[in-house]
Amino acid sequence: TVVLSDASDPANTVTQTTTVSSGTWSITADLSTLEDGTVSITADVDDQAGNSATTATKDLTLDTVAPSIAADALTVTTVDSSDSSKSANLKQGDKIVLTIDLGEAASGLNNLPSSNDSTVINVNATGVESVWSTTGNYLKLTYTVASGVNGAITIDESALNTLLSDAGITDDAGNSASIATFNALTDPSNSVDTVAPTIAIAGTLESDNIINASEVGYVVVSGTSNAEDGQTVTVVLSDASDPANTVTQTT
Repeated sequence: TVVLSDASDPANTVTQTTTVSSGTWSITADLSTLEDGTVSITADVDDQAGNSATTATKDLTLDTVAPSIAADALTVTTVDSSDSSKSANLKQGDKIVLTIDLGEAASGLNNLPSSNDSTVINVNATGVESVWSTTGNYLKLTYTVASGVNGAITIDESALNTLLSDAGITDDAGNSASIATFNALTDPSNSVDTVAPTIAIAGTLESDNIINASEVGYVVVSGTSNAEDGQTVTVVLSDASDPANTVTQTT
């Protein structure tokens, strides 16, 4: 007699009988009435003389719940090179991070994407090479801004759906993951800007590029720049002394 029981209180059980044949025995059991978790198995047998064997026992894990990645599992953030949140435009070395909530520990899932991807994160409508990683319950795709890349940031949710569906993600029990059609994300309002601004000092200062005694206390230095309005300009004036005397101002 073979009895399989779950950890419920009272336990749900499945009982079957079979016979020994050439030293072996086997049953096929339907465990759909048992709860997920630990399933305890006991097996008993008597010989023809009526002697009872010591009960054999074994535990199995029943796991019938498939992993599920929800439609609202996606978030996208932009951070600087130290991983601090950044809402301003991104420069070289800053990052775009797409985070996918897996609904359970990534360590318990198989076939998660691990190769670099150039289809999901886009800058200026062009896929950029991004790197997969996992942490806790999350799968992350990170793009580190490279030199010469500029433009608006967008996420291709459809490409991500295809990628994850084709990956064949399963849990350790072999249950196949269910991938929902992802909700459209609100793309970041900032963009990627790796073009350095220019700055120039006016060709003529103080009318003749000479500062006399009457001008020394009020020297106007000006110039041009294509940096955005409101950006701070730092001006340093130094003489030829060793070490130099300097005056530093911001505007």
